[in-house]
Amino acid sequence: MSNASSRDLLERLVAFATVSRDSNLELIRFIEAYLAGHGVQSELFYSEEGTKANLFATIGPPSQAEWCSLVTPMSCRLMVRPGRLIRSV
Repeated sequence: MSNASSRDLLERLVAFATVSRDSNLELIRFIEAYLAGHGVQSELFYSEEGTKANLFATIGPPSQAEWCSLVTPMSCRLMVRPGRLIRSV
């Protein structure tokens, strides 16, 4: 999916069901694979039950690194309006 447009990627991301009562592993694994496809290593931190995870990624060389932490509290969808993409809950 590394050649996907920004809109394609956003539509895919917001389509994942991530309400807090359900597992978020499908989304987390998708993002982990997407980042790996761009040479970004990430680490997963699983819940005690192993049904949910948070993702932590470091992007760039250590002296100039940016980090990203992903937590997924809700589900939403992408709405398209003229000239805009809107995330709706």
